Amino acid sequence: MITLSPELLSDAGFVNMTEEQVRLALQDIYNTLELRVGRRLANKLTQVQLAQFEKHISANDERAALGWLDDNSPNYREVVHEEYQLIIERLNGAIEAGARD
Repeated sequence: MITLSPELLSDAGFVNMTEEQVRLALQDIYNTLELRVGRRLANKLTQVQLAQFEKHISANDERAALGWLDDNSPNYREVVHEEYQLIIERLNGAIEAGARD
């Protein structure tokens, strides 16, 4: 399970951030992760499947949406993990690039 917490940012080298900056950064990471995972999964689904999944999302039924993903896109957890790792690598790269400047 992936947890987005202030420690994620500090472990990546982002320190001395205000609470608001941390909140905004974590929200941005979450939104980016959601978008990237969604794109990858959507590329492998039919229009009918997309409509079915969207129905659960629109109803704010997270449990049904996750169940649907388990049935129709069983590798979604792997996709989430892969995209999460890519985001972490970018965060670490940003800190390293900043240290060189």
